[in-house]
Amino acid sequence: MLPSLVQDDLPWLQSLRATGDAQASAVRTLRALLVRALASALRHRAEVDASQVEDFAQDALLHILRRLDDFEGRSKFTTWAIAIAIDTAMSQLRRRHWQNISLDALMAQGAELAPLLHSTAEPPDTEDQRRLLSLLRDSISRHLTDRQRAAIAGQLQGLSVEELASALRTTPGGLYKLIHDARRALKKHLLASGITASQIRTAFAP
Repeated sequence: MLPSLVQDDLPWLQSLRATGDAQASAVRTLRALLVRALASALRHRAEVDASQVEDFAQDALLHILRRLDDFEGRSKFTTWAIAIAIDTAMSQLRRRHWQNISLDALMAQGAELAPLLHSTAEPPDTEDQRRLLSLLRDSISRHLTDRQRAAIAGQLQGLSVEELASALRTTPGGLYKLIHDARRALKKHLLASGITASQIRTAFAP
């Protein structure tokens, strides 16, 4: 037993690790608590109904049972369990959102990647910066594939590896290669145009 555990935590841990009726009762009680907590936390999400809350609670419950040994008593057990449940639900909601994103829409955003570089909030101050931006736009337009441009556009939007891979219908490993090849193509074109990494750092140094 960890010295940081408070007295209220012990019945939960003992019952959930037990067998038979004691465990079944603790599981039912914990599941009901998670359902109530998730219903409250997700009450403003119009796309979430009662059946989805039940599903989220069940997934979280299984996750919690597998992670009982990770509980360190830094908060109440129920607080820890609810935090896991909310994190599980939000992760699933984000994943569903990006699974439903139109591949065509992401491709369209990629097609706009080069033009967007032309309308920056702060125009380049020096001739070196203007030349670099011009070469970068040209490289993106001429030397990247549609999927490579879409991958970079997704990264700029802040999509996670999992979300972007799902939207592009590939694996995280496939996405890594896609972005790696895109960066290598851009670097090759810039170097062929006489631009070095040192010049890029100097031109855009604060």
